[in-house]
Amino acid sequence: MERIRVCWIGVRGPMIGFRELHRRLQSRCVPRTVQTCWFSVAGIAAGELGAKESSEEFSLSMKREAVYTRLCSFWAAVCVWVLISASAAQATTILSVSGPNSGEIAVQLFFNQQASAVGFLTSIDYINVDISISLTSFSAVGEWDLDSYITTQIGPGTTIADEIANASQHVSIPSSPFSPPLLITPYTLFSGLTLPAGTYYLTVRGTYVSGGSAGWIASPNADLNVVADTGASIVAANLGGIVIDPYPPASLFLDSSSGTNGSGLWFTVTGDAVEGVPEPYTIALCFGGLLVLVGGQLRRRRH
Repeated sequence: MERIRVCWIGVRGPMIGFRELHRRLQSRCVPRTVQTCWFSVAGIAAGELGAKESSEEFSLSMKREAVYTRLCSFWAAVCVWVLISASAAQATTILSVSGPNSGEIAVQLFFNQQASAVGFLTSIDYINVDISISLTSFSAVGEWDLDSYITTQIGPGTTIADEIANASQHVSIPSSPFSPPLLITPYTLFSGLTLPAGTYYLTVRGTYVSGGSAGWIASPNADLNVVADTGASIVAANLGGIVIDPYPPASLFLDSSSGTNGSGLWFTVTGDAVEGVPEPYTIALCFGGLLVLVGGQLRRRRH
């Protein structure tokens, strides 16, 4: 009778499953040998099923790991791109005015305490702005003291409240032949300025010390070579002071750039456009996200 019961259970086994069969074997008085054999078979089957489930779980874990690793790599690439964009920012020529060193090239001489000026406009903000002018001297090396000013307006009524920056420096200007090609030397008057979008005037006053007569290089309007960044332009190409004021930008100036004999003074303004530099919070957000991803990856591996 016990054998019939075991056989009947064996027949129904595939129908009721391993777990049900296992339970029924435990609940009935079957010989120990039959129980042992069945438990061995059931253990092997369960082990195979467990191995299969473990294999599937491992495969799924590896897939998740690969996706997570790719996500970390992508985010790291984004961070590197942000850094490269920031470090690759090069000085842009905001505005450059020059001309051929031949023919009708002119020189606006620095008479003692007399000022000369130019004006320019920008439509975007710039940082690391450098401003330089081109000078020459005749008959001997010119020893001159230069006082330079950057203001937002010019002429009578201008005060120090309109000033962005000022600088004083002594220059030794090499002697040049009287006829072209002249010996032209560029001098940097300002470095590292921050200029928001707006209109600016550069005023330079020369004070004679010794040596030759010196002046600011100019070219006729027809010969001017103007290079301008987007949104940058010349407001005043050549302003000569005719009534001296103790504060040079407040002097009365005559516009020498208009008319058939008009000319423009040589000067160069360079800088970095602010819109091309990543903001600090952008960099912080980028690397913050990368740290979260890496931290999550390490935590997953520990568990």
